[in-house]
Amino acid sequence: MYSVFLPLFTVLHFFFFIALPIVVSLSFFPSFLPSFLPALPLPLPFFQWDKGDNRTEDTTAVQQAVDECATVVFSGGRRYLLRPVNLSHSGLHLSFEANATVVAWGDLATWPTGNEAVFYATGHALLSNLTITGPASGTYPTVDGQGWRWWPYGKTRPRPHLLSVPWAQTLLISRMRFKDSPSFHLMVRGDRLTLTDNRVEV
Repeated sequence: MYSVFLPLFTVLHFFFFIALPIVVSLSFFPSFLPSFLPALPLPLPFFQWDKGDNRTEDTTAVQQAVDECATVVFSGGRRYLLRPVNLSHSGLHLSFEANATVVAWGDLATWPTGNEAVFYATGHALLSNLTITGPASGTYPTVDGQGWRWWPYGKTRPRPHLLSVPWAQTLLISRMRFKDSPSFHLMVRGDRLTLTDNRVEV
């Protein structure tokens, strides 16, 4: 009896006091995983950002969502203050609910000097299946560049666009309102580009 009980006790002790705590720790703190172990993907296919209080800068949260998710939703009736956001991967869908508004960051002194757009892709990135859409009905969502802050400077300083995509394969922009860009509203090139039912205003 003793010879059977002792191995069983040893196995249970190892499981509850050594193996289980290690598994739990790694699941909560994946950054502590040794570099030789394979990465554990944590897919986030959908993200809806509800802050948009017209006071807090939303760039960091929106950029993280764009980097990690397939669909990023901008809630209706909110105003999101953004510096440039990099459209960093293919298969990305920016979905704007009715009356959602993106406003370009208003402090020219702290706007990045690389002349990036509010939404941009880097020159060497080939994006595919990029979709930027508003709702099927209701008030158009707006990307507002606050160009009136920039226009008095003329060409004395670089001015950003609202959307800049050097090259894309299959791009759809639908039911969006682009307003008061500091420079050009849209700069897009590529194959199979579809722009339908949008508004461009100055």
